[in-house]
Amino acid sequence: MSKIMLLSVAIQFAVLSPEGSAETVSVATSELLTPPVRHGLSRSEKREPLLIAQCLGLPDAAFAAETDARVDADSVSAYIMSCRKPNGAFGPIDQEYTDAAWNYPAVHALRLLNVDIPEPDQILTNGLAYPAGHAGYGHWLVYHQAMTRWLLSSDPKATNQSIQRARGPVRLKHQGYEIRYYGSPFGTDGDHFFMTDGRSAARQFREAAELGYYNLSSLFYLLSALEADGRDVSNPDQLVQFVLDRQAPNGGFVDVRTADGKPTDHDTHIAHTFHAVASLRLLKKAVPHADRCVRFAKHCQVMEFSKQAPFPGTGGFRFAPDDDRQGNYQDVYYTYAALQVLKLLHAEPRAATDCRNWLLSLQNHDGGFGDRPDWRSRLYSTYYALHSLSLLGPFDGESEEAKESASTTRLESVRSFSDIAGTRLFGIPQRVIPSRRVAVPRVPELTDSSLKIYQGLFKTPLVTLNDLDGLSRRGFNLLAMKTDDFSTATLVQKSDDHTDNPLSIVLCPEAYPHRLRRSGGAVLHHVGNFTLDPRWTESQRDIWRAADTAGREGLVWSDYRQRVLKPLQQLGSLCYPEQDFEYEFALSAYDDGLYGRFGYNAIQVGFNWSPRDFVRVFPWRERYTDKLPPISDADAHGDLKKWSPQLDHTRHLYIARGGSYADFQEAARNGRVVCVVTGVEGVAASVSYYGRPEAIRFVKERVNEWKWWRDDQ
Repeated sequence: MSKIMLLSVAIQFAVLSPEGSAETVSVATSELLTPPVRHGLSRSEKREPLLIAQCLGLPDAAFAAETDARVDADSVSAYIMSCRKPNGAFGPIDQEYTDAAWNYPAVHALRLLNVDIPEPDQILTNGLAYPAGHAGYGHWLVYHQAMTRWLLSSDPKATNQSIQRARGPVRLKHQGYEIRYYGSPFGTDGDHFFMTDGRSAARQFREAAELGYYNLSSLFYLLSALEADGRDVSNPDQLVQFVLDRQAPNGGFVDVRTADGKPTDHDTHIAHTFHAVASLRLLKKAVPHADRCVRFAKHCQVMEFSKQAPFPGTGGFRFAPDDDRQGNYQDVYYTYAALQVLKLLHAEPRAATDCRNWLLSLQNHDGGFGDRPDWRSRLYSTYYALHSLSLLGPFDGESEEAKESASTTRLESVRSFSDIAGTRLFGIPQRVIPSRRVAVPRVPELTDSSLKIYQGLFKTPLVTLNDLDGLSRRGFNLLAMKTDDFSTATLVQKSDDHTDNPLSIVLCPEAYPHRLRRSGGAVLHHVGNFTLDPRWTESQRDIWRAADTAGREGLVWSDYRQRVLKPLQQLGSLCYPEQDFEYEFALSAYDDGLYGRFGYNAIQVGFNWSPRDFVRVFPWRERYTDKLPPISDADAHGDLKKWSPQLDHTRHLYIARGGSYADFQEAARNGRVVCVVTGVEGVAASVSYYGRPEAIRFVKERVNEWKWWRDDQ
């Protein structure tokens, strides 16, 4: 067995809790490399550090300090393989499911590493799925499915492989400028948004003679998926014009989302620029004003400390050069997009060495890469980092011969789709990731004996005093009703005196009339859910009313933050959207909340509607589930009698010294909220956990104290 396979087995062995359920990798590896605090270690637990040391080829003494670990390209492969599940497909290391959104980055990363993937048929059988229910980002789904098939069927050593045209061309039709609840290439009616699944999507895609797109990103995903599937488009000239109409004067591209909108420099985005440039390449058209486009991409790189930067370090890329753009932070996704643009236009970053060092700083002790320094490893961030490092080429310590070989590969003209996918970069990561030691962070433990586990759920039906006993017996300590009617304050006063199981009632309206205007003129809805405290004074309630009124004005993001989110968060409200709509919108909105700049300060994870787990609907939410409070949302559309069974699909647990709303707020501020989702497709254990590792560990160790569902449900 290879070193990679041995290390993968060791990591998989370590991430299983005594009950056999998956723990997060940061928990598991810290247990592995730092002295466990619980008493009575089993023999297997005592030998785990030695096993890892042996798999890495390190002397036993290397783990004596237990504060760092050696990483290299092989440890990246081991991390990825440790995310492979018993069904042969890939998924998040701390979850059971194996959806397409996690298999594509795993397979692409392993191809870049030139690692053989055993039993690829298992991935095709079990790794292209999507749970039945809400569609999410449908264009990304078909991209993941088609690209995974192509990567598994292609010879990774064939750098300019010709794809056979097995079927006729497909017409791509613009779906209009209305911002819809979800995105689907198959249509815009409700069934395509709310009644979908991975298998039907894959079948429809392969049989379609016409598909729909609505913006630059969805067009790129369809063009790539069709190319991977061996099909052409029948209307390339129309698509080329759609892209060209979105180039701003500075050379970057804007995701214009209105019929009469014009691209402006202020709205340019590096991800949309990549999608535009790559789409033009796939359509065999040159990029106009390429010199300006290169300049825009180059100036997205952070060259010196910025007041916008929430963390030190330079070398990575933001989505735009401007300091005044909200949510504009260094990220591996933006870095990948910028390097792709520069490669496609035969240019180099302003500071390649700084960029390489920034990317290497993302590698963690488990071998994977995070989205930013000190963020946990994920499959998608690992893929982005590997592809980015490959685009940069060898590091300074590489031999001149290897540098020449990689440089030739990297700078040859782009001739085909396979170049955009990076097939001629296969094997480069093995040469560009140096062997070195990185710190192993200690995972804190919740040792305060006064902490207990309480249960909450937001956007529930309205309840009355007569409902409180029954809801309390069902384990609830905090309910946020889907209303902004402050007359329920009388309920709160009475419920606080409840003796058997304290139950607090607050409000959480969904502000349906709110509209949020984003770059390119996109007007988003379903963007405002807010917790409101019935104990507020009349002047505090007026702050909510003013914020609610402002939210109806169709504010741009900067104004929505200042006039809606900021005043409510200063009152202690949690603010989160139901819909993200698109990757690029989501990152800037959550990042501003994460870094204290009054973006969203919570994230909806559990949801009553199928598929109930909204990380699987919007896979990018995975990056925030240990950073923002993960919320369970019942999204009630009826009274309690009708909605009662819907209260058992998901709940958020908060670890606190009491069950009140104030206790919940304190727990949310300090990372002690865990979202639990039950009965979801693709999860044999019937339950998924999201939150910080120490909080997840705390609730798992005490599952019998709070478990609300029956295993036979």
